[in-house]
Amino acid sequence: MNKKAILISVIGGLLLVLLSVGATLLVLGHPEWYGGATAHNEQPAPPEVSKKPLFKPLEKFVISIDGDNSRHYLMLEMTLVTHSASQLENYDELMPVIRNSLVQYFSQRNESQLTEELRHIEHLQAELQERLISTLHNYGFQPALDEVLITKYVVQ
Repeated sequence: MNKKAILISVIGGLLLVLLSVGATLLVLGHPEWYGGATAHNEQPAPPEVSKKPLFKPLEKFVISIDGDNSRHYLMLEMTLVTHSASQLENYDELMPVIRNSLVQYFSQRNESQLTEELRHIEHLQAELQERLISTLHNYGFQPALDEVLITKYVVQ
């Protein structure tokens, strides 16, 4: 190989090294191009909070309740209350878990227990809220469930 070819190869190699270093520095200087800033330096944006409460009505459900002499039925309509818009989408996704938690709760009651709990509906709503929050935590979610409202019930 002649000296001219070696010189061109060395200069070409140096140019490739300089371009690689320059490109690396350019990309590192703009972490938003590859998500570096949010992954390492910045906290994720807090969830958007609504000034007004947001409501998620649940489909009504009917559950059988044991009585002293016969079987009774509870028809229940409920609404979840939150101030986080993103929670509404989570509630849609988690509806089977939410409904299962409520059915489990009420299936452990007999008619007299249920009648007594419904006399103190505010306490019952708070208890259901705690239960749902606990259930959703067990599934790895951080719910922003502000309130559970019992909007209608019938015991027959």
